[in-house]
Amino acid sequence: MQEEQVVTCQKMEATGPVTTAARKMGQEVEVLARCQHPNVIRLLAASLNGPRPCLVMELMESSLDRMLYGGEEPRVLPLPTVLHIALQVAQALAYLHPTILHRDLKPGNILVSQIENPKPIVKLADFGLSRLRSHTLVTRCPEVGTAAYMAPETFEVTNHIITDRADVYAFGVILWEMLSGCQPWKGLNLVQVAFTISLLKHRLPMDRLPPERCPPRLLGIIEACWEEDPARRPAAAELVKKLLLLQEVWTADVHPP
Repeated sequence: MQEEQVVTCQKMEATGPVTTAARKMGQEVEVLARCQHPNVIRLLAASLNGPRPCLVMELMESSLDRMLYGGEEPRVLPLPTVLHIALQVAQALAYLHPTILHRDLKPGNILVSQIENPKPIVKLADFGLSRLRSHTLVTRCPEVGTAAYMAPETFEVTNHIITDRADVYAFGVILWEMLSGCQPWKGLNLVQVAFTISLLKHRLPMDRLPPERCPPRLLGIIEACWEEDPARRPAAAELVKKLLLLQEVWTADVHPP
């Protein structure tokens, strides 16, 4: 007897033979068809023909965005849960990079199940803006994504090359967000965010991160993710190693043998 699985179906209303939404869905199929990793959402079936193309994927209970902001007040996650979620996302990126760039990494695209568990199930989703590449991506639209999570180089008008380190920058923003309980660059539009991080070279305020929630090594990870030069940012595989070490150190400090 086959085991039953609960799924979700993502449908789209097509308004013509080729639409932006259809292209995005096609890109997502191209990427997800190649992926098999516990921290990447599974594509179970796809139909791109007909008036209502759809994708069938495994169902997750919620998202990191709803986990943080779904209540009356923003939810501040315990440090062990922050480290766990960050590690799961970093493992997904390490699997995807450098072949696949996500390009829209944000809490809304990080799906979560068992949210009351200190170690929830975490999977990366929404690959509609993703691209397959060798090591760099030459693109006519480097500025796609969500403003608060976009790396400085994506705003440069003369830059048409994006690497996996743009995802690493976004990872640093999400880590800051989970630790601070604040929405990044809240109230600023895309132009204002671009001016702030690209021209003024400002970053999100570290004084929002209390020392008891952000030990020096974790602070160093965030700062490294926000390096102006993409080549100086750590690779996702390096982030995995650093976060595993942090987990071990924190566990040893809190629960000594």
